[in-house]
Amino acid sequence: DSGGGRVTLEGRRVAVAGAGGGLGPTVVKALVGAGAWVAAADRTKDHCAPVANVAASKAMIPRIDIPSL
Repeated sequence: DSGGGRVTLEGRRVAVAGAGGGLGPTVVKALVGAGAWVAAADRTKDHCAPVANVAASKAMIPRIDIPSL
């Protein structure tokens, strides 16, 4: 956004790997705040528990076993 206004991601879908640790929850919160629907993934679903509390209405926590991919 070159106009200095707020960036909108309304209607966009975004996947965040590593969503449960480090900057992950902050990134998920920012994306949801900008209007995106977020698929938040981490090594286990339990790692994403803080994300579920932050963005419950516009985030899904799929069960993905990343090491096996």
